[in-house]
Amino acid sequence: MLNSIVTEGASEHAIMDILLENDLLVFSSDTLIENSAGEVIHEGLNAKAYSNEFLSHAFQDDITVHVVMDDPKRQLKLKKYSNQISVVKCYITREEIEAIHLHYNEAWSSQYSQYKQKSSGKFAKPSAFFKAATPEGLGIKTIKKYEYVYRMWSSNPSRLVAAIYAVQTEMKHKKSLRGYPNLYYLADLIK
Repeated sequence: MLNSIVTEGASEHAIMDILLENDLLVFSSDTLIENSAGEVIHEGLNAKAYSNEFLSHAFQDDITVHVVMDDPKRQLKLKKYSNQISVVKCYITREEIEAIHLHYNEAWSSQYSQYKQKSSGKFAKPSAFFKAATPEGLGIKTIKKYEYVYRMWSSNPSRLVAAIYAVQTEMKHKKSLRGYPNLYYLADLIK
């Protein structure tokens, strides 16, 4: 069985690179398919672009595609582009990937709770908290950038794993995946 990874954006891509580099995933890196540039992760949720980049030739085995994204309602119709894809597994990161980053610094979670009380709607999301330059926010405008996320977590992958498990616990507590039986937690990718 071959594997492939699709991430919603740069932050998810950086996290998956760190998990791969540290051999922390449930599958081996030598089972991953590559594009013509030798890359093993497709960034972006465009099924046609993924197919063009990664499925341009025949493979000996079936492929399981692992998609890391934040919206449990979103459907990626990857199978329509290749009959070699046998399974598509979607790993949900709560309302957004920045929920993991909240666990990088112990103070950030409590600051975020205060921020949520003063904000409403979409402005209460973790990404808004990180970007807000108000006294309650952190003013980190690069929180979605690959380089920032990679630098933040790469020196301590065990802390990243702990943050991923913490978010899984929070999601289970909120029953975030209730009603979505075919979706998984990002922690389900960790061995």
